[in-house]
Amino acid sequence: MEMRSEDFDSFLELLAPNGTLLADDDDSLGGLDSRVPGATGLFRLPYTGTYTIVATSYVLREGAFTMKVEFGSEQEAPPPEAYPKQISGCPFSGQGQLTESSSAEGRRGNLYRTDAYVLQAYAGQRLDVIVSEAGFDSYLYLISPTGTVLAVNDDLIGQAGSRITEMIPVGGQWRIEVTSFAPFQSGTYKLEVMGCPAVAK
Repeated sequence: MEMRSEDFDSFLELLAPNGTLLADDDDSLGGLDSRVPGATGLFRLPYTGTYTIVATSYVLREGAFTMKVEFGSEQEAPPPEAYPKQISGCPFSGQGQLTESSSAEGRRGNLYRTDAYVLQAYAGQRLDVIVSEAGFDSYLYLISPTGTVLAVNDDLIGQAGSRITEMIPVGGQWRIEVTSFAPFQSGTYKLEVMGCPAVAK
C-alpha cells in the first residue's frame, strides 16, 4: 500500500478484520509519503477476512492524495511454527525456540520472530506468565480474546527474562506471545504459566 500527497504528510494504517492495528507507516517512501510494509516488499496477511486501510495525515491537514494497493500471489500456508500452540493445563512449563521459521506476525511487528500460545482462561483467574530462561532478550505479550493487549513486559526478571502477572478480566481464549526485544533474534527459552486457581470471592 502506497499513499502519496503533495499537500500533507501522509500516514497509513492497516487494521485486521477484528480492528486490531497490524501495521502503520509515516515516511517510508521518502519525503512525506507512506508505505506498508516499509520501503519495499509485501506484507503477508495473517487472517482471512475484510481488512481496513486508514489513509490519513500525520498532523491535522487536508488535501489531495493518491493510493496504490498491490496484491502479490497467494502464499503457501505458513509453517506449523506460525500457528499458536495450545496450553491445555496449568501450571504449564515448556521449552521453546525462536528460529527463522517462527512466525513474523506477532504484535511486535514483522521484524520480530514470535511464538504464540493460547489457553482457555476465565474471569477472576490470576495468570503468572514467565520466560524464566532465554538465549535472547525476551519480550512477552498477554492478549485478550478480542485482540486487546492486556500487558507487555521486557526485563522484569533480568535482562533475558520476562514476566507478566495479571488478573484476567473476561473469560475466553487468551493468547501469549513470546518474542524478542530486538529484531531478528533467535534462541531457546523456557515458558512457564502458573497461578491458575480462581481468586476467592
